[in-house]
Amino acid sequence: MHPPILLLEDDESHSLLVERVLRKARLANGIVTFRNGDEAVAYLERAADGQEAIPAIVLTDFHVQGRNGLDVLAWIRKQPGLEGVPVVMYSGSGEAEHINRAFELGVDAYLVKPVAFDALL
Repeated sequence: MHPPILLLEDDESHSLLVERVLRKARLANGIVTFRNGDEAVAYLERAADGQEAIPAIVLTDFHVQGRNGLDVLAWIRKQPGLEGVPVVMYSGSGEAEHINRAFELGVDAYLVKPVAFDALL
């Protein structure tokens, strides 16, 4: 079984769009979706303890409820067993400050919304 893709997006329409893009790509990975950063971290804690599958990749919006995308990214990078999980952040904000901070924390890629299908894949 393939590890899931963890999607953190609090806007349902954006979440559905990203899920549709991933399904059209016919990836073998399932998708676990969270609307709140705290819920995503709770899942990742269980994954680090072996109770859930460690995700193949984390796709996170910058602005979400609870812990924001930067907070979740920083948390992931400090967790043994999770620190190497690729994280892609996307946001409507193309502000250099946000992008630079994400890369300082170890994001693997940063995409600005609207995200093109090819860029997401």
